[in-house]
Amino acid sequence: SNAPSSASVSDVQSLASITTDATYTAATADSVGVSFLESTGAAVDLFSGFDIGNNDSLTGFKITVENLANGNSEKLIVGGQTISLGTAVASGTSITLTNSSARSFTYALELSDSDSTATLTFSNSVGTVPYTDYEYFLNNLQYDNEAAQPTEGTRIVSVIEISDSSAATTLDIAAPVEVSADQNDAPSTSADTGAVNE
Repeated sequence: SNAPSSASVSDVQSLASITTDATYTAATADSVGVSFLESTGAAVDLFSGFDIGNNDSLTGFKITVENLANGNSEKLIVGGQTISLGTAVASGTSITLTNSSARSFTYALELSDSDSTATLTFSNSVGTVPYTDYEYFLNNLQYDNEAAQPTEGTRIVSVIEISDSSAATTLDIAAPVEVSADQNDAPSTSADTGAVNE
């Protein structure tokens, strides 16, 4: 199989500031529209400029990935962890996300729309996590596709919620990823063997 992709930036969208309650000043981001090319073989960055505001009482965040078509070959990389998007994960599953320090989270992965949409919910499992770590995790989100022949089309990766100790705030910050199967894979062959009876 051919490892897919490097990011060629095709579009940059500046998204509006989203104001939250008094304990949570703002969440904004520039989403980077990218092309995922089968031939180049690297995961692609999704966001830049995520600014959550000075809030150290954060408790979790939620991400969706839409238009999935290649099962567990499609991946989301979060805090240094690679998560396959084709298999549901039960709520409360432990995961360690890393910036300069390792942070203990739990997460769940729910599939819907005939497994074409994955919803990932992350929660701090111990205490609070600095807002700078949240910004790092979101600014360094990556998409990857390891299918031998990726299904072409636009995947939409969205940050839809950030929670703090007082409330969950709904967001709509999306990054489109154009998946291109730009490489002709050699057909696989197998030799037939037969017995000759005399």
